[in-house]
Amino acid sequence: MHTQIFDFNNPNRSPTISCAAGETLELKFVNPPPDGERVFTVGMDTQSAALVEEVGFDRVLLDPSTLSSIPEGRICKYNLWQRRGGTLDLVAEGRLILRGSVAPEEVSTQLIANANSPRLLVDGDSVMQNIPGTRVFLEQMLGHKFRFPEGYLGAVGGHSAQDIYHSAPDLLARIDPGKTVVLVGPVGANQTAADDGFDEITTYLNALYAGYLSAGAMVVAVPTLLDGMGVTTQDEKKSALAEWVSAFGSGGSVFYDGREYVLPKHDNFFAVDVSGFDRDSMKSDVSHPNSAGSKYLAEAISDTVMPLVDGAVYDAVESVNLIEVGADFEGQRGVTQTGVTGQIPSDWDVNRNEGSADWVCGFDENGDFEVSIQAAASDSTLVLTMRDVELDAQAGDVVNFVVESELVESGGLKSIGVSGQGTSVMTLDPTWAAAPGTYHLRTRDDAYDTAQAVQDFQIFVRVAEGATVTVVFKRAAAFFVESDGAVTPSVSPSTFSGWNTAINTVAPEELAYSNDNRMVTATPAIAGLRHTRGADLLVGRVYFECALGADVLGVGIGTDAVTALSGGSFGVERCFWSGSVVFFSGGNRGMGVSLDQGDVVQVAVDVDLDLIWMRVNGTGAWNNDVSADPVMGTGGLSISGLAGDLYSYAGLNAVSGAAVTLNGSLAQMAYVVPTGFTPIG
Repeated sequence: MHTQIFDFNNPNRSPTISCAAGETLELKFVNPPPDGERVFTVGMDTQSAALVEEVGFDRVLLDPSTLSSIPEGRICKYNLWQRRGGTLDLVAEGRLILRGSVAPEEVSTQLIANANSPRLLVDGDSVMQNIPGTRVFLEQMLGHKFRFPEGYLGAVGGHSAQDIYHSAPDLLARIDPGKTVVLVGPVGANQTAADDGFDEITTYLNALYAGYLSAGAMVVAVPTLLDGMGVTTQDEKKSALAEWVSAFGSGGSVFYDGREYVLPKHDNFFAVDVSGFDRDSMKSDVSHPNSAGSKYLAEAISDTVMPLVDGAVYDAVESVNLIEVGADFEGQRGVTQTGVTGQIPSDWDVNRNEGSADWVCGFDENGDFEVSIQAAASDSTLVLTMRDVELDAQAGDVVNFVVESELVESGGLKSIGVSGQGTSVMTLDPTWAAAPGTYHLRTRDDAYDTAQAVQDFQIFVRVAEGATVTVVFKRAAAFFVESDGAVTPSVSPSTFSGWNTAINTVAPEELAYSNDNRMVTATPAIAGLRHTRGADLLVGRVYFECALGADVLGVGIGTDAVTALSGGSFGVERCFWSGSVVFFSGGNRGMGVSLDQGDVVQVAVDVDLDLIWMRVNGTGAWNNDVSADPVMGTGGLSISGLAGDLYSYAGLNAVSGAAVTLNGSLAQMAYVVPTGFTPIG
């Protein structure tokens, strides 16, 4: 059953309802008027007669037979009305899509969710890398089914079919036969003169798909999408490419340019049904899906992938769950922390660590733990912590942390995340994932560098000023998974760009380096603001990212004059983003948003032209200037005052556990490297 929640106190929301054909649709109402009735109508457009009209009070339930009059894959119009006598008031309107059922009739080998498998690997171009969030939104839906091993993301922005094929060995080396799904995004948007023909593209795709299948993986592929922005010149070829991808799994004939292409059936290959993808409303430009398109693709992919895996990891690891009694958020005790009231689980601490807004905690009618905030007085962050969980982990061990959460109200939500040794693969960014629903947030596979006796596991909920958010936490699990020590990717982890470990205080050391020296963390001995710089010299046009943990002073670039005790003068030894301001050689620039835990800061530097560009989380204008563009070289902030060699830079506040992770290599990056720039490692 697909559930869609409507809040009558927030009547301007127009969510797209996307559910599978054959599924019951439930409409739940929050804060409805005490009188009258709710009427839900669906039609092909505003000029045609309604295909569906159902009436309810606390909810409206539409079973598959009621919805059968709605064509599969077509974008329809819905209205939700409040009726009192003969008066109708419009409450909400939007699009409704019934996605075609794509569950495979036969699965050659059913995958079973457990601590070590199945693993999900992702290939393709920018659509699957992170524009504008298809993969990230998908991962939120699949954390209870899949693990995300080191190097799982092979998709690279700008890759053509030829590029994807030639980079496949990295993912091939990570396939665990019979326990892996490789997801390949749509191909055909980045072709070059050398591989732009239908025959060239399909030759590369045939070799790519066959290679993954031969290595023992199941393959799920998204067919080619038609161009947006009214561009139709490639329709014939791209339609044929989409048909070819579908026929690769089922077998059949595809006709293009007067020729018939006959494809045999391939077991364990599943093409995603994207018939409901609307090129006009679901693309932000010619090639890339917008937020609605990303959500649609993620849901369509999920419909294909979910039937391949039986069970959920929570149940499979119940006997080895490291957090034991805290797994179901059970037990009740009063909370005494400032800004937090109500009852909390016995084994979890709950704290507000940002803002002045008040959070309310309690348990819903099902006994599940619920946190909420109403009309938040400021930006605010709530953190749930299970402290000092006994691990006795050894160097090289990997521990996953996964949480099932139900987002009930989402107005003003900034993000939800989880962290342990690694951090969550995703956050619930309002642009593409703030809709109510159930999500499974899971950390990446991230091996310990040294033995670890205990570990804190945390969940954080971040909201904006004015937010009204309710989140229910149902269950959680932390567990060991098998390390990928035997896998040898083409780029050794030792070549990943990291921080300079020589930057530290004399005993007691106040900085600790981990995760191939990519993470710097303040130790309990920290006694003031502390600083570090990267190990790699910045040369030419370079790009890197900094993933922020708690209590970060700032990130950017610095000279070789930076020491652990001194970051140096602003604009002279360092140019960096701190709080809501970037300090550079010409002064400072308000960025319009303050940095916070969970943010990923993007940094592009042109060393030769003495310019820097910064933004956060792949959104907003570079340097808070709509004219700024590192690709074009416009709107950069001056770093001409920096004397000496340049390196990435991070500063930490004097708080134990403050941390920053440097993403300097392509494999770790969350966002697309600007054209003309290269990763630093």
